[in-house]
Amino acid sequence: VNLLIYSIDDKHVKYIESKNKKLDNFFSPNGQGAFIKDPVTGDKIDFIHMAATIDAILSNTPVPDSWAGWAGDLHTALGDLQENTKDSNKLKVLQKEAKKIIGGNSSFSRADILADVDAVNIANMMKENKNLLLSDAIKKYYSKSGDVHHRFSEFIESFGGTKKFKESVDRNLTKVDVHIKIGTADVTPISLMAPLAEKKRKKYGIPTDNQIKAIGDAFKNYIIKEASKERK
Repeated sequence: VNLLIYSIDDKHVKYIESKNKKLDNFFSPNGQGAFIKDPVTGDKIDFIHMAATIDAILSNTPVPDSWAGWAGDLHTALGDLQENTKDSNKLKVLQKEAKKIIGGNSSFSRADILADVDAVNIANMMKENKNLLLSDAIKKYYSKSGDVHHRFSEFIESFGGTKKFKESVDRNLTKVDVHIKIGTADVTPISLMAPLAEKKRKKYGIPTDNQIKAIGDAFKNYIIKEASKERK
């Protein structure tokens, strides 16, 4: 995610390391603070991923919000699909594997999906209330009466309903003609994602329509199914 937002502030990192090594270790990728426990299911939520995505949504960056979160992860999952199926173009083979990848032991795990969904919902809370601190937003969201108990429904509604959610997924997987200006460079979202799946992209090339359909449908079905299980 950081590749899509800003470069790492090495001075700040060194400052934290020198002033509070325990805090630095706590929020390291393998630290105790890297994950938080989902109060609904007990599953892990990738807190570092969630925080970075919230920051991207709330900050004025040249990258579309979705590409800092769920859409970026979805494109990386496409690389997993190509790798795991040896770049198959057989739809049934792709659909079976895509279902395993979304929310499974992959680059788009359950912990990542929860992080992406919660990031959108928490960021929207903060957009609605400009005075709401991140710490208070997180506390409210994960409370017994918080939106976490219908997180997937909230996520779908943030697009304007199921139909628009599906359309957004399809658009983010296929639309590569959105130009973004970064400095003097004119780039597209697909080229921004290249570093995240560079080896797989070099090996297999641009995903086929069937590969895109399989991973997109798997993600849409996963989110919609989870929403159907939530308390209203």
